Amino acid sequence: MAAANREEKASDDGVQGSFEALDAQASFDRVLFDGGEFGTGADVGSDDEQDFLGLPGLLDADQVATLLRQRQADQISSRSKRAAEPDRAELEHRRAAELRKELSQLVSAWARKSGRPHGTVHNELRRRSGGPEVPLATAEQLDARIGVVRGWFVGRR
Repeated sequence: MAAANREEKASDDGVQGSFEALDAQASFDRVLFDGGEFGTGADVGSDDEQDFLGLPGLLDADQVATLLRQRQADQISSRSKRAAEPDRAELEHRRAAELRKELSQLVSAWARKSGRPHGTVHNELRRRSGGPEVPLATAEQLDARIGVVRGWFVGRR
């Protein structure tokens, strides 16, 4: 009986927990409807998010399910198309990789022809055309070095 009195006293003290509002951010992930998940995630305020949020109560359950399936298919199709198109940085990276390979082949051929070590040939190319070592060089710098080596071959004929 004494324990019950203590519990009552504790609840009668009038002490309540404090509440502090915290800053929060949320982003749209997916819609749960009729046992299914729809959506592929969207940025806050994006058209994709707005499409899924829509105005509730205007359509019946079958129409909502059909609309959500169609919007999800459209989102997936749109993302697939964007993923299939390489971006500018990726294209530049690929081009630089091809130029490094071509430069390496030309330097090897020139080193054999001239009897000079590869490192010496690369250093001469950097002296003439500027820029950092091959792995850090831009596509334009690599292209300039390729031009110099090709000129050496034409001049030696």
